[in-house]
Amino acid sequence: MKDSVLILEDNPIDLGIVLHILKDDYECDTARTYRDAIKLIKEKHYSAIIVDFYLESSVDSEVLKSIEQLRTHTNGSVFIVCSGNEDIVESTEISNIDAFICKKRIAIIPDRLKQISRSKKEVYEKFNIFSTLVTK
Repeated sequence: MKDSVLILEDNPIDLGIVLHILKDDYECDTARTYRDAIKLIKEKHYSAIIVDFYLESSVDSEVLKSIEQLRTHTNGSVFIVCSGNEDIVESTEISNIDAFICKKRIAIIPDRLKQISRSKKEVYEKFNIFSTLVTK
């Protein structure tokens, strides 16, 4: 059974690219808004959640607030934020984000997902923390 990934993206071209990159290894669900994503997250656990940085606003403070709110619902999922703006990727600090990836480098998402999942699993096992990321 494939791990589930939620892709939160409103641009159909970017969404298509991410789906193409992940389709062989992951079961992918999609959402276009934070509200829709939260509904899906409440119904199903995702191994990873991939979010477009500028989804519903181009005002950084509003974006950061929305991403932080979404993060509170992710329940241990690998949380990756993507942006077409490399300056945002390099300069933004949001707590509890596992990775920022520039959309130019979106092809690295599968490798980053595996790397982050492995690292989290090691930490959870070392400290005996239960997580749905850890399969016993």
